[in-house]
Amino acid sequence: MERWYRPDLIFQNAVILAACRTSYTRESLSRKMQQLQAAYGGDIRFLDAPDVPISSSEIRKMVREGKDISAWVVPEVMDYIKEKGLYRQQ
Repeated sequence: MERWYRPDLIFQNAVILAACRTSYTRESLSRKMQQLQAAYGGDIRFLDAPDVPISSSEIRKMVREGKDISAWVVPEVMDYIKEKGLYRQQ
């Protein structure tokens, strides 16, 4: 998240939900959450959720390539992405 645009604003204005991926343990995620809270403050909570075998970067790439993302996001998110013209090639 440190590489995101204006992470300080994200942490000030949103509750961050963090879930483990298969490459991380809950302990390593907990350490990272503590580091982020120390740097940015805000509210970060652990989300106990099943592992999803795709990243947000992969979903954005699929959108740029005009591929179907309906298996990965709810219809409201697909509509929002289309309405706002998000992730199109520049």
